[in-house]
Amino acid sequence: MSRLIKEKSDNLVAATFEDEAHSKIAVDTLVKEGLISRDKVDLVTPNDNGTDRKLEPESRAIKKTLWFSHINMGAFGFVFGFIASLLLIMFGPTATQASPLFTVIAMTLVCTLASLMLAGALSLRPDHDPVAYNVKHAASAGRWSVVAHANNRQQAKEITQALKPTAKIVTSSW
Repeated sequence: MSRLIKEKSDNLVAATFEDEAHSKIAVDTLVKEGLISRDKVDLVTPNDNGTDRKLEPESRAIKKTLWFSHINMGAFGFVFGFIASLLLIMFGPTATQASPLFTVIAMTLVCTLASLMLAGALSLRPDHDPVAYNVKHAASAGRWSVVAHANNRQQAKEITQALKPTAKIVTSSW
C-alpha cells in the first residue's frame, strides 16, 4: 500500500491533552528527544478552524496519490483480468471456452473495475479516520491535541510511546 501513497508523511499520530500547557510540553518533548522535527508537529486548539489542514497538510500529494493509485491499480486489474480470461478460455468450463470474446470482455471489465474501486478505497485513507475523529472530537470538547506526521511506521510507534504517559488519548493510523 505504501508504494501507492505519495504523501511524504503518511503515518499520523495524535494525542489529546486537557490543557495547553501539557500539549506544548508534549510538542517540546518530541522535538527535544529528536523523534520528529518541529515542522511535522501541529497543535490543534479547542474550536480550531484549521484542523483539517493540520490533519492532512499535503493536499497536492493526496491528489498525486489519487491519480497514481487509480492508474496503477486500473492497469493491474486490466492485465490480471486479461490473463485470467485467457486461462479460463484454455482450461476453464465449457461456457468460457465456447465464448472467448465475451470471457475476455467480462473478466477484464470486472477485474479493472474492482481494482479501481480498491484504489479509491485506499486513496480515501481510512486509516486516518480514527485519528481525525478523535482530534475533532477533542477540539469540540475544549481539549488540545498534538498531531505528528511521521515519515514511517517505526517513527510513528516511537512517537506514540513517547506521548502515551502524559496524553489522555493517543491514536495513530494503521
